[in-house]
Amino acid sequence: MAGRYEQNVDVVFGIPVEEHLAAVERLAPDSPDALFLRALMADSAREAIVLLDRALERDPSHFESLFERTLPHEQLKNYPAALLDGERLDALRPRSAEGHRVKGCMPAQLPDRERALEEYERALQINPNELLTHRVRAHVFFSLARYEEAVAELTRVLEIDPRYEYA
Repeated sequence: MAGRYEQNVDVVFGIPVEEHLAAVERLAPDSPDALFLRALMADSAREAIVLLDRALERDPSHFESLFERTLPHEQLKNYPAALLDGERLDALRPRSAEGHRVKGCMPAQLPDRERALEEYERALQINPNELLTHRVRAHVFFSLARYEEAVAELTRVLEIDPRYEYA
């Protein structure tokens, strides 16, 4: 299988990604879903962006493609584009934590860590048990030397899932 630009994705929803792609391409070869799955298997961040751009040209509301596109933008340090996608995610699904999490991740890469914390707080208001948001929020607290708050976030991660190995 081709390597993913960020990490290898072998299985999606318990089914090998190639099987998903084969089924989707049989039904709709140039659909946003097919382009999204191809992007998951892209060899580079740039290739993934091209495929996700095509998916979004066909369906500007394809939430999965929009969310996925934030990852290669971030990997390429194109934070303004990723932040813009976070804004679009938030506009598409205001009650979804993903847009706020993306809008938190991008300022965290830049000097505006307080803004990042505000977005993470909004994400946690929507989904208070979202492990990744607590974990990345802890990293921001650490970067601000706010150690008690960082430890509290990591403690919350382990309260939600005691088996979580990245806390």
